[in-house]
Amino acid sequence: MRRVRRPWSRCRSWTSSSGCAGQWMTLPDPEATRAVLIGTANYAPDSGFESFPEIARSLSDFAEFLRAETGIPEQHIDVVLDPSDGPTIAARITAAARDATGLLLVYYVGHGAVVDNQLHLTHTASRADEADVTALGYAIIRARIKAGARGAVVVILDCCHSGKAFGRDVLAADGEILRAATDIDGAFVLTATDEKTKFALAKGDGGRTAFTGMMLDILRTGVPTTDRYLTMSLLYRELRDRLPAASMPKPKALERGTAGRVALAVNPGWTGHPDPPSLPRVTATPYTAQVRDLTPADGLLDREPELAELAEFCWGDEPYVWWQAGPWAGKTAIMTWFALHPPPNVRVVSFFVTSRLAAQDDHNAFTDAVVEQLSALLPDEAAAVARVNTNGDALRRHLLDIAAQRAANTGGRIVLLVDGLDEDRGHPSIASLLPKNPGPGLRVIVAGRPNPGLPLDVPGNHPLHHCRRREVDRSRAAFDVIQAASLELLGILERSDVDQEILGLITAAHGLTGTELEDLTGLPPFRIARILSGPTGRTFRAQTSRFATDQIILLAHETLQRESENALGRALMDGYRHRLHDWAARYRDQGWPAETPTYLLTRYFSMLRGRGDIARMTDLALDTARHDRMLVLTGGDGIARTEIATVSGLWLAHPDPDLLTVCELAMRRRHLTQRGRDIPMWLPAGFALLGELARAQSLADGIPLRRRRVQARIAVISVQFGATDRRANRTLVDSLRGPGDRTLDDGELCSIACALVDAGDVESAEELAHEITTPWERVRILAQLVSVWWPEGRRSAVETAMTEINRHVLLVKAADRRDEILGYAVGAFADIGDVERAMSLADALLTFEDLIAARCRIARAMATRGESESARGWVHSILATAAKATAADPIGRSQVLGRIAADLVAAGFDDELREQVDDLVAQLAGCTPRAAVAVLEGLVACLVELGDAERAITLSRKFASGTEQLDLLTEALPALETTDRAAARQLAAEIEIESYRTPPDAYRRGFALHTVVRALVEAGDLPRAHAVVDRIDDMGCQFLVFTYLGTRAAESDTRAADFLDRALGTVHALLDQVETWDEQATDAFARTVLGTDWLGREHAETSPTPLAELVRSLIARGAIDRATGLAERLAPLYSIWFESADSLDRGLGELAAVFVESGRIELAARLIPTISGTLRRLTVMQLLVDRLDGDAAAPIVKPMLDDLEDEVLAGRIAEQPLHRVRLAQLSAALGDADRVARLMDGLTDVGPGAQRVVSALATARARAGAIDEAGAIAGTISDRGERIRAYGQVVAAQIRAGRETAALHTATRVRETGERIRLTAQVIPALAAKLGPAGGYTVLIEATHLLGTVERTDHRDRATAALVDAALAIGEVEHALELADGVESDLHPILLSRIVAELVRALADVPTTGQAAARARIRRILAQVWSVGRWYSALDTVARFDPELLIAIADEAVRFEAGGR
Repeated sequence: MRRVRRPWSRCRSWTSSSGCAGQWMTLPDPEATRAVLIGTANYAPDSGFESFPEIARSLSDFAEFLRAETGIPEQHIDVVLDPSDGPTIAARITAAARDATGLLLVYYVGHGAVVDNQLHLTHTASRADEADVTALGYAIIRARIKAGARGAVVVILDCCHSGKAFGRDVLAADGEILRAATDIDGAFVLTATDEKTKFALAKGDGGRTAFTGMMLDILRTGVPTTDRYLTMSLLYRELRDRLPAASMPKPKALERGTAGRVALAVNPGWTGHPDPPSLPRVTATPYTAQVRDLTPADGLLDREPELAELAEFCWGDEPYVWWQAGPWAGKTAIMTWFALHPPPNVRVVSFFVTSRLAAQDDHNAFTDAVVEQLSALLPDEAAAVARVNTNGDALRRHLLDIAAQRAANTGGRIVLLVDGLDEDRGHPSIASLLPKNPGPGLRVIVAGRPNPGLPLDVPGNHPLHHCRRREVDRSRAAFDVIQAASLELLGILERSDVDQEILGLITAAHGLTGTELEDLTGLPPFRIARILSGPTGRTFRAQTSRFATDQIILLAHETLQRESENALGRALMDGYRHRLHDWAARYRDQGWPAETPTYLLTRYFSMLRGRGDIARMTDLALDTARHDRMLVLTGGDGIARTEIATVSGLWLAHPDPDLLTVCELAMRRRHLTQRGRDIPMWLPAGFALLGELARAQSLADGIPLRRRRVQARIAVISVQFGATDRRANRTLVDSLRGPGDRTLDDGELCSIACALVDAGDVESAEELAHEITTPWERVRILAQLVSVWWPEGRRSAVETAMTEINRHVLLVKAADRRDEILGYAVGAFADIGDVERAMSLADALLTFEDLIAARCRIARAMATRGESESARGWVHSILATAAKATAADPIGRSQVLGRIAADLVAAGFDDELREQVDDLVAQLAGCTPRAAVAVLEGLVACLVELGDAERAITLSRKFASGTEQLDLLTEALPALETTDRAAARQLAAEIEIESYRTPPDAYRRGFALHTVVRALVEAGDLPRAHAVVDRIDDMGCQFLVFTYLGTRAAESDTRAADFLDRALGTVHALLDQVETWDEQATDAFARTVLGTDWLGREHAETSPTPLAELVRSLIARGAIDRATGLAERLAPLYSIWFESADSLDRGLGELAAVFVESGRIELAARLIPTISGTLRRLTVMQLLVDRLDGDAAAPIVKPMLDDLEDEVLAGRIAEQPLHRVRLAQLSAALGDADRVARLMDGLTDVGPGAQRVVSALATARARAGAIDEAGAIAGTISDRGERIRAYGQVVAAQIRAGRETAALHTATRVRETGERIRLTAQVIPALAAKLGPAGGYTVLIEATHLLGTVERTDHRDRATAALVDAALAIGEVEHALELADGVESDLHPILLSRIVAELVRALADVPTTGQAAARARIRRILAQVWSVGRWYSALDTVARFDPELLIAIADEAVRFEAGGR
């Protein structure tokens, strides 16, 4: 029998993507390349050869270029400076030729001599008068290269070829050159002179020889041409043009074969269009090792025709083929071999369904394996992979589409190979998930047994139903193997009980390691090894485990697995399984200790799934202690989340799902998802610095909060930026902006651009800067660019940037951004040497810290320009001033030093900074714990700049704890990495582990329990609700629940008054913290007291703030003073508010509205004038008008408008145009067209403000009943958002007026399809009410058909949500469910919650005979809600549907969420 070789050449003529064989131009394989660079710079004084330092510089610079730009590893570049003799040169070239399996590059720079028309290369012992015996003949070198080289050869000779020696600036000796002296077959030889020139110039620009200097300039700057690579031919042509033009010798090149197409580097001057993204040539993933374990150990025998047929299929027109065979036919052997040895230009993404292997036989395993392999093929899609936590199917489809498209664009193929369809155990089936319409870049190969047939969930139009079946004949080798294996199996069964026990346990477990067998049986390892390594070579085989230290031993084939099960019988097999269950129970009872076998943590679950043991599977998925141990073992929660998803899916498919269990599973899933919240934001970048990119990306992706997650991702890609590979840099940047994600804001773009500047890729930074429009971020990036442009001499770019910076400095008015812009501008002016302007701007800064930082930045610029003494005087003065001003304020001093540390170190004032640090460290012992942490923040920043990582770490461990300590230790990682990489890696791992051990987030836990309280109140179980209240320890959530209970009629007057008192006390306590500039308290106040989602996310758009509800209840109870006292504390918060002022605006606007609605207009009139800043007052008044009817708000707002109009028109208020526009907008909202005209008269260039005014006017007219006039006004609006808003008001007014047909017509005037659908959805209930359900349903169907034309997913989901509400309003629940199931975002569970709430409301109208079916349906939808959404979703519905279930959920929530895990 013959071993199979890859017969690809018989299948297809493999060419490049251009279709032209042999026309390729590419870079050499760095690992296969060897380079030997030789330079002789120093000769004996009496040698007759002059020494030149330019030779040494040329040698080192060319070596550095090869290291930095070509990717050739340093160990593959042999640099020989001043060789002592000829044999040394010959030996080094011979060794390089021997080791090179790809390109061999030989470079020589030094004196050349000619003896008897033969070129000789010199060394340090060469003499001009004895060159024939002291120099090395080039013919020897040529012979060595010819004898050893196996690939392309490039020889570069920077030496004289002929001519007489005259003058000091030549590298020449007497003689003439023989043309063929450089001839080597298959080589490209480039020389510094041609045959007519007798010398090469030794001295060129940049301290290098003239020839090498010019060559390096071309390699680094490129050639403006459409040639993508700098091939040797292109390099020679450019040298031939440039050198003579610079009065330098003309070079010469000789080419043999196609060596001229060899490229040394990418052409930086390339002017062509970028190629479509391509796929990597080779990708190895952990799953590859698993496939390799399935491959025949002795190779594939006698299967050349089958492999050739598979290769032909890859390039044929058939999208699908199904290979079928019975057991032991060798089908899997063919498929594994093909997966590991695909044809050229084919990338195989495979999955082998293997029911006897743990977690390898369902759609979850299929998706995980395919996503893993596609992620390796598409590294730039890391962000898309990161964003998906639950919808792996969508991610798999997304990645497969991209890979197939890239393959098609580059002349390749993606082959999706799935073997073992008959062993699929999951639901949905893997077959149903295979692509229905593979594009030109994708082919699908499936393999399996003929029976069973396709699963029922495979649609009738799927290609699997009608694709070609290919029967596989059993090979002779396979027949021999099965016979031998069956005999071996019988032999084991007939041997001792111990042999039978080992076989039974391996069969029951579907594979165990030797260590696990030892633990289970108590047998010594040598006995187990003897049994497994005896005459059973074909019965068992070893499987590599990703987590176990030793290999997994399992039966070699599924047929043997079944034969073993049948032979052992049910009773014995049940006994072995019970031993496994008891084994698991033993470790569970111990709390899953560190020595827990990996089988129980990673493979036991799969065995249970194969048995359908949902009870035990559920127990494992709910076991948080086991999850914690799995985290330590695997480094993540992926397996635990998969187990939870699997069990949830099983319960979801159950005819009567256990809702309490499904809800508990959702609790565990949420807990695992939130583990990453305390990961320090910069820790992923620390791992990236250590070279652990996969871990870095995984960590960054696990951070729940989007802002922190994006910043972490930015830091990770910043570590990867390179100075020259612009395309790679742009790919990294684009990876942050995947489909469906929010657009990066200007601050994030600026952070990326600044990182690009730091990395040396200024051009990419410039491109990104064009996307930034926010003034302070524009100034920030421009200042960074100026610091690079100025030393490069790019005066025009600097002048343009400085003009813009000046403009922003002059125009900035907002106090919170003014100092930020001035600070950046100071740095820019200092960098260009305009110290006077920089100082004037610095002096205008308002805060002491900003002033010190600006002056230190100026000192740094001075030191950089060489003005060290002046800079030193500045620094001493700055530090003295800072020390005096902060003598009694160590926190303030720390903050100042942290701000200026980088500038001090960059300017060379390390000692001065270290002295300040020492003084500050001495004060730490006298600080309170909280103050010590605040001091450490600046101290650690200083120590990191000084490179003193050990001290930073020691202080952090001593004075900080918890997440604050982890953040400080993370900040020290970069400095530690530069001095002790191993220690840095250990510290990073420690930080990661501790991050996962931090206590649960109090707010998230409290908000969930607050939702439980609301549901219990809905169910009427007040005692239990009150008991849950006592378990909430987050102050903001306490306020929410106190306010809710105090404002609900379910409470008695006494009890309600008590809760209102507690709510009021809590909000005042929060305010006390906010007023001390506590950032965390401000955040808590904004998201709870001023939040709008406290009654559920589905009500966030319409809910009043809890603060407004509290004040309303206080007024209703006559507690006017307490209500006004609370309101009066809010207005002054603007000056210390850390969060967006929008939340504070909304809170005050709602309070004013509550006062008006409660009949206390005077309270509103008293509140608004206390708000500082005209614009802020206008904003609050606008919110008041929007909240109330214009007529209701007019008594408060109009008098204030009169006064403000007089002041604005008289010019007594700054920023007059902006104030006029805002006044006009407010007047328009009140319908006061005359005032609008007065305010807008003469105003020009007011941007979108004018559009907002017109929109407000349209809204006011629509509310006043002037619908046609409102519609006409809306039609004049050019701004997209304002036009949609105005038409929305017109549609609402038409519906109120009973003009549904006109409302539908108005909706069609909105050009954006998604918004048009949303407006149409508003009309549908009114149409159904007037015309009957059929009238509304017709429009609903028409609008549904439009959904497919909405391109953006988020817009389509919002439109779908509107249609779901419309469908529910007209009783079309089935249609609503169908719509909701098409949503893949976080809206999905929200829509399902709305649907199930409607079903519960309608339950009372269902006849008795239909109650059971209706309730079963509700239970299934609730299970679906919790399977994809938060566990506390729809609890208010549960309260009405099944109060007992709610009580059980509440009890479990208290136990789990309140810390009883």
